[in-house]
Amino acid sequence: LETAPYSPPLCLYTSTMSPAAAGPSHEAAEQLLQRCKGLDLARWTAASGESEQEMAHRFLRARKGNVEAAFGMLSNDVTWRVDNEIDKLAQKPVSEIAGVDEETLWNYFPAWHQGFDKQGRP
Repeated sequence: LETAPYSPPLCLYTSTMSPAAAGPSHEAAEQLLQRCKGLDLARWTAASGESEQEMAHRFLRARKGNVEAAFGMLSNDVTWRVDNEIDKLAQKPVSEIAGVDEETLWNYFPAWHQGFDKQGRP
C-alpha cells in the first residue's frame, strides 16, 4: 500500500475564527526561518515529514507568535538533538536505547501494530 506522507495543515482558519486565533502569520514564520539560517533545520524536518515552514509555525504557536521566544526554543531544541545524537537513534539497537535486553523490554512493554487510518498512517 503506497500512500503520500502525512502533511499537517500549516494553519486551520475558518470564517468564524479571528485572525489571532488562526495562529502565527506567514510573515512571522519567515522571520523565524531567517533567524534559523545556521541551524540546518532540513536535517531535523526530513525525518518527521514536516516542512521547515510547518516547524516554524509549530514553534511560533508554542510561543504565541513571539519570534524571539520561538527562536530561543527552536535553537534549544536543535542543540539538544545534536548533543544527544537524535539523528543516529534509529541505528542503535533497542537494548542500547532502553538499557535492558530486548526480551525483557517485550515482556514489560508488549506492542503491536493494529492497522492504518484513512490517510495510510499506522
